[in-house]
Amino acid sequence: MRKAFLFICFLLLLIGCKKNNNNLNVVIKSVNPDFEGKTILFALDIKDNDSLYYHIYPSKIFDANDTIKLVNLPEGKYELAYVGIWGDTISKPFSLNNNLTKTINIVYDSINTEAYTNKTPISKLKSKDLYTIVAKGGCVASMTSSYTITKENNDYYWIEDDSTKVVLTEKMKTIIQDFEAELLTIKGKGSFSSTGAMTYYIHSGSDIDTIHDNTFRWQGYSTLWSKLEREWKHR
Repeated sequence: MRKAFLFICFLLLLIGCKKNNNNLNVVIKSVNPDFEGKTILFALDIKDNDSLYYHIYPSKIFDANDTIKLVNLPEGKYELAYVGIWGDTISKPFSLNNNLTKTINIVYDSINTEAYTNKTPISKLKSKDLYTIVAKGGCVASMTSSYTITKENNDYYWIEDDSTKVVLTEKMKTIIQDFEAELLTIKGKGSFSSTGAMTYYIHSGSDIDTIHDNTFRWQGYSTLWSKLEREWKHR
């Protein structure tokens, strides 16, 4: 009888241990696959109804593709929450069970651009017209950078500083369109500000649209150039 009792206790202990053998990997990523810098996450919590398993406040610096590893977590429902690029709280509910390892990616600079994809300057450009986007600002030293696009019939051209026209591949056009959609999306949004924040000016005909970057570490402009440079080498 004593042996049977001990065996049952052993089984209950074994089952209880197995329920606490779940693992979680949280990978810190950027939209730009070539980004190798550092980023800062604000107010990151990983918790269930009973316990807080990981906590950042106010902030912590991560390298690109850093991974937060949590092991031996109990089965159940969890929530991962952090402050996003707008300064809003982003919540990701998830469950852990069956003694498995779950991976969650935090793409900290991800922006939903669906509402603006077809409203970008390059999307609305008519034949013989052109536009210029100028970026000004910078934390350490002020910088000014720009690009100009024109259209002739169905072809799109990048105008160099010496007025040379370089035809854009479809991939290049998409890269530019993606950046411009993000730029239009951030207009009037975000709760961060600094003396070195970037300001963008869209010159189209006699119109100038001014967009202040009040996000936290949006990498859109640098990502644009990184992707274009890579595509330029393989065109």
